[in-house]
Amino acid sequence: MQDAAWGTFNQPGWTGNNGDPLNNFAFEGHAYLDSNNSGIRDDVQGGNASFGSTIMVDMTNWCRYTNGNTSTPKANPFKAFVGEFGWTTSTLPMQAGTNQLDYLSANSDVWIGWTWYLGGNFASQANYTYGSVVPSGSVGYYTDRPQLAQLTAHL
Repeated sequence: MQDAAWGTFNQPGWTGNNGDPLNNFAFEGHAYLDSNNSGIRDDVQGGNASFGSTIMVDMTNWCRYTNGNTSTPKANPFKAFVGEFGWTTSTLPMQAGTNQLDYLSANSDVWIGWTWYLGGNFASQANYTYGSVVPSGSVGYYTDRPQLAQLTAHL
């Protein structure tokens, strides 16, 4: 969802003027909140929890309106899906994550779903465990990560 400067949604060459008359399109984007767009840092871009929702606005408007003109909605807006997102358990990322999930829920005419980036075996390497929702602990003594409660509340 972000351009080469990692700041705004940018889809050059596609105007989307006709909307989606058969309701078949769903555009996928990634929406990480931290400064390097990885989900493993304890910061939030802009240093504000509202970034969780503001990062979603441009793509939402692109899907919903004709040529970015927010006074002219498409007859059949495009649908969108967040294919990857994640954040750490620090206070600001958790707040921004809740704002992001709230925004997606409130704009369900565009946003049809999301998936958390789990990392698989990568989660145990390269520090991704900080943003992972893989339960911590050992066999028989697993503990859910705090992000799981946030995600579950928005299912």
